[in-house]
Amino acid sequence: MADWPKVNPEKLLTLVSDAYDGRLVLPEFQRSFVWSRQQVEDLLESVLQGYFIGNFLALEAYGSSRPFPPKLVEGVQELHLSVDVKTVSVKRYVLDGQQRITAIFYALYAPPIPLKGSKNPYKFFVNVEKLLASGPSDAIEGISTRDMRELTRAEKYAAEGRYLPFTFLKDNLKVMEWLWSEQTYLKTRENKNKLQQYITRVYDYPVPVISIDENIGIEAIVDTFEKINRTGTRLSTFDLLVARLYPDVKLRDLWESFEDDASVKLGLKPGDFVEVLEPEYLLKVISLVLGRSCKRAALLELSHKDVEEHWDRATEHVINAMKRLRESYGVRDFKRHVPYLAMLPALCALLIRIDDLGKSKALYDKLDQWYWAAVFSQRYESSADTYASTDYTDISKWFSGERMPEWFEQVSARLVPETLDVSDTRSAVYRGVMCLIVLRGAKDFWTGQTPSLDIYEEDHIFPKSKYKGNASVNSVLNRTLIAKTTNSLGKKGARKPSDYLRIFAENLLNENALKDILNTHLIEDQAYQAMNNDNLAEFVKERQNTVYEEIISRLPRRKNS
Repeated sequence: MADWPKVNPEKLLTLVSDAYDGRLVLPEFQRSFVWSRQQVEDLLESVLQGYFIGNFLALEAYGSSRPFPPKLVEGVQELHLSVDVKTVSVKRYVLDGQQRITAIFYALYAPPIPLKGSKNPYKFFVNVEKLLASGPSDAIEGISTRDMRELTRAEKYAAEGRYLPFTFLKDNLKVMEWLWSEQTYLKTRENKNKLQQYITRVYDYPVPVISIDENIGIEAIVDTFEKINRTGTRLSTFDLLVARLYPDVKLRDLWESFEDDASVKLGLKPGDFVEVLEPEYLLKVISLVLGRSCKRAALLELSHKDVEEHWDRATEHVINAMKRLRESYGVRDFKRHVPYLAMLPALCALLIRIDDLGKSKALYDKLDQWYWAAVFSQRYESSADTYASTDYTDISKWFSGERMPEWFEQVSARLVPETLDVSDTRSAVYRGVMCLIVLRGAKDFWTGQTPSLDIYEEDHIFPKSKYKGNASVNSVLNRTLIAKTTNSLGKKGARKPSDYLRIFAENLLNENALKDILNTHLIEDQAYQAMNNDNLAEFVKERQNTVYEEIISRLPRRKNS
């Protein structure tokens, strides 16, 4: 039977020292250190002031027992190479207090890792003059290692005794030798005693540590995590399921293996894939295939058997779905051009359903109609998990011969050309239109060739510099894709359309060749005439109609038509 939680005051620096030696660790599924320089400074100020910084919650570990895979506090591995998380004798896991302990460790040990919002590590100092004159407020300075001028100044001041590096505080003998023998700034015993009081406050700073017994069980521990994270930075659903399924399924290992495999198959750079796809999307696919919801509560109910039975198929179709986004739906960049990543679980699950029903062209056609209808009706703008669950159920029934969902058959009737005049590049409509241009081939204005997607760039058709007073100048209807060289070498640039169209027509030797190229950008004859007349309003009107008809051709037919 587990003991009741115990509450004991412990010295903060003892906890940090245990973290350095690997006796105090984090559960492997805990999130990374996410504090900024300002947050670290604020915590250090609170400690120097003697303010309360909150309770800590720790899970006791006995001997070789490991209720969770452990990971070291961030920065420990870089500084203490002899500590091996696989063999270290774990004493406790931090369940609540990770950010605070890591922040204090960061200030005292200065690991070579950047803080949130920066690319370089920071070092922290106390401005002794400010500290003694007015207290800890504004006396703490975090200085980037990139700023060599400021760092050199701070280290010079530290040698003189005007600054106190926080790294000195991890060694009581060193800091006292510095205070009483080395520094030359503080002349009077009174000032030295005052500074020593602040130093002693850090050394003796007590924190209440609530220790719980590992015998309370994994489920109770994970429930504790969920409650803790309701008011702070929530653990993701994936993080929590890692804990729930351990040790039956090592979900983190499965994900990392899949991430590596998917990055290779999709031609993504290492690390890019996780920026595109959240790990819990895979859990949503599995939940949908099982006929359940995509919501957090449903995902947390997945069993290890559910994951074991469906993981491989889900990962296979996530890759298939992302390839389909590229090849069938015109997505050039997963991070910037997918209309709704939140649609991905439903798309994956529907691809699995098509597999089960025998892979026919008619089913893929229906899938495509659903995709474009959801994009241009902006269906996944909110309540994405609810719509994913509903769409998987309803579209699966449609695949099997039942009636098309009512919302679906009404999209064509409700979509009007005016809804396409959007300027927000994050909008699903904006991204959807750019994807349609990709699918049309988007031949380059100068060469007449279809360039590879990595040398395309989005550009204004009527230049922004000359039409900046027009409300539609940034609209997607005034944007298209051209090769970077065509834009940068002065062939187009900031010229008015009538000027650059003449140059392009001369290069292509005839006007009809230019018209054919413009047609691949959803620019037809009347819009072409508006370009020759430098009439942006007329151009937007005509192109709007062309884009509208292109979208309608991809949607289900209007009801009763």
